[in-house]
Amino acid sequence: MSDPVDAELVAARLQEVRRSIGELTDREVRIVGVTKTHGDDLVAAALAAGLVDLGENYAQELRDRVLPTSIAADVRWHFIGRLQSNKVRLVADRVWCWQSVDRASLVPECGQFGKRIQVHILAFNYWNIHD
Repeated sequence: MSDPVDAELVAARLQEVRRSIGELTDREVRIVGVTKTHGDDLVAAALAAGLVDLGENYAQELRDRVLPTSIAADVRWHFIGRLQSNKVRLVADRVWCWQSVDRASLVPECGQFGKRIQVHILAFNYWNIHD
């Protein structure tokens, strides 16, 4: 059994991350909260704190996420794990951004099953807002 989620702590840490970013740049920065191994209650707390972009690296976990309908529609899911062509169809209807397309043969697969595809070359900084 996991520890209960402290939604206020999640919100405070997210605010701290935003403040840190604001000290570094005045440019728009998209924060992607990685949900890997975290339960839906933590994901819901992050969304309630204003996080919109969430990253998952396991297709089965993304497929099985159950979020309240009131917040689920606002999520922009980023698939950040190693992508296998046989897993694309599991999550294509949820993925807003494929960040892990590492070979050209995956592009048609993502486009065929997904609503849209965005392939970016991105640089990331990671902050832990939960522990």
